[in-house]
Formats: sequence, C-alpha cells, structure tokens
Amino acid sequence: MIRKYAHPDYLAGLTVKGMTERLYRVIGKHFTKKLIYIKVWTAALNSYLAIAANSIEISIIGML
Repeated sequence: MIRKYAHPDYLAGLTVKGMTERLYRVIGKHFTKKLIYIKVWTAALNSYLAIAANSIEISIIGML
C-alpha cells in the first residue's frame, strides 16, 4: 500500500472504507477489518501535505 499510495495526493477519490477493503484483501488473514479501519482512519487524521507528490522523497518512500 505504501508503494502504491506513498503520498496523500494518490489517495484522491478513495474513502476510508475503500482503503480498508483494499488492505483487508491483502492482510485480512492477519488483522480484523475493524482494526484496519481504525488504523486507516487514524493515519488519515494524522497526515498532511508536507512535501509535493512529485518529490524525490516520495519515490524513495515508495521504494522502501
């Protein structure tokens, strides 16, 4: 998910429910949907646009 959505601009149009469903398909066997929803919601609340989406730092984050 980080590789695909390394910057908030890449999440445009997605809802918390949509992100939860995508994550659940990948990691659902390890975590409950409720826990994933809470974590996605918390991340959304705590995120902000600190750097531009086309910054080299975003590419580096995606490669991690």
